[in-house]
Amino acid sequence: MEQMDLALEAREKIHKDVEIPGVTLKSYPSESGRAKISNLRVISEEGRQRIGKEIGNYVTIELEQGGELDAEKYLYQELKALCGGEKRRYLIVGLGNREITSDAIGPYAIESVYATSHFSEKTLKKNRWKAISVLSPGVMAQTGMEVQKIIKPLVEQMKIEQVIAIDSLAARNVSRLGNTIQITDTGICPGGGIGNARKELNKDTLGVEVIAIGVPTVVYAETIVRDYVEIGLKNKPGSGGQMAEWMEEIKNSSMEDLLVTGKDVNLQVRKMSKIIAAACNHFSGIGSEG
Repeated sequence: MEQMDLALEAREKIHKDVEIPGVTLKSYPSESGRAKISNLRVISEEGRQRIGKEIGNYVTIELEQGGELDAEKYLYQELKALCGGEKRRYLIVGLGNREITSDAIGPYAIESVYATSHFSEKTLKKNRWKAISVLSPGVMAQTGMEVQKIIKPLVEQMKIEQVIAIDSLAARNVSRLGNTIQITDTGICPGGGIGNARKELNKDTLGVEVIAIGVPTVVYAETIVRDYVEIGLKNKPGSGGQMAEWMEEIKNSSMEDLLVTGKDVNLQVRKMSKIIAAACNHFSGIGSEG
């Protein structure tokens, strides 16, 4: 199994010099040079089939050391761009299991996101705040309910105009663990990153657009082994058959379901969740110019 929640990694799997019909990619450094921003768009059905990602926008922010403020700034800007128009009522959902650190990006971020929907309309307009509701619904193993079934009635009853979902992801590249943020307007499939996909959260299922913000916190062990085997056998005469044989053995082993995370995952998750929460608060108008 080769899991790639990041659209950028799905694009990188195809040779960089090969143009992919229906897929565009622009990358550039932040002003300080402490973050790299990649804007990938899937604009056609052919592009969707080639990289396996839904039609839409995918922005990836990769942090260097000390790049937290850059990440917050660009995430806020992308939130503004993807949540454009006159929408005022938002539901920010922290997906995942708070009891498992590598799956706690969503719940941890929600702890620091300010709710404003309980204020009067007059107060909201005076302060130029958006009406923000927040929710950490847990996972099906804790509640016995699909997250989609919890969220949809709230969207309808509270007249939510857009949902922002925050979740942990799975990466292909170990170097992206805990220091990369993806934001997309294509929605999200809770649990998809760890092979435990639940019902999707998107416009088709909820009736409103869903912006998904994710941070990769795990990588499949099989992927790590595959990469190192490829490096070890690269350019060795007659290694092609051996490579195929080893890969088949790995595929059929218990390693297929083994996930790996970093030793400092707790610090990474706390750091990234605070960046996301700060960007969401900036977007809502709390403590900013609105």
